[in-house]
Amino acid sequence: MTVQETKPQVEIKMQVSAEFYETLELLAEQTATNQAQVFAMALTLLKMAAEAEAQGKKLAILDKDQTVDIEIVGILPSVENR
Repeated sequence: MTVQETKPQVEIKMQVSAEFYETLELLAEQTATNQAQVFAMALTLLKMAAEAEAQGKKLAILDKDQTVDIEIVGILPSVENR
């Protein structure tokens, strides 16, 4: 039997627009998770994008034939704006 280590948690309180909240709720429903897990998934994706950018890579959505359908740009601020 494996025992998982419990990591300390921090509570975050924030104000968001109604549209943002609706999107968060929709994503939680679509992914069968909760708001905290949606934020965790989003943070993971942003971290991956930042690491890829640091390595000179790009983020894209591919179609079923593995052709770039959409190149995602502008997720992170440009170096001049940091």
